Amino acid sequence: MTPKSRSLMSLRFNSTVQIMLQNTALIGIENHPMHLHGFYFYVLAQGFGNCDAPTTTGSFNLVNPQEQNMLGVPVGGWAIIRFRANNPGKLILVII
Repeated sequence: MTPKSRSLMSLRFNSTVQIMLQNTALIGIENHPMHLHGFYFYVLAQGFGNCDAPTTTGSFNLVNPQEQNMLGVPVGGWAIIRFRANNPGKLILVII
């Protein structure tokens, strides 16, 4: 089981942030929606199973990634997103 947590971290204004989202749902049959308030992000990669970020980086779509503000992470799958922290204020990532 993945622990529930809340993280607060300071980011430099205009810094690039990359987050790996893993959907570990066992019973659910729907994608888990992810949204960052006040930001659009690029979807660099998606897949099923456990994400192994060091070996996944070679398959990142850095040429023409999708830009979105909402993403459905598939059950038992993962997604890697990247965004620029250019919206002043606090960014709180709540993992449920």
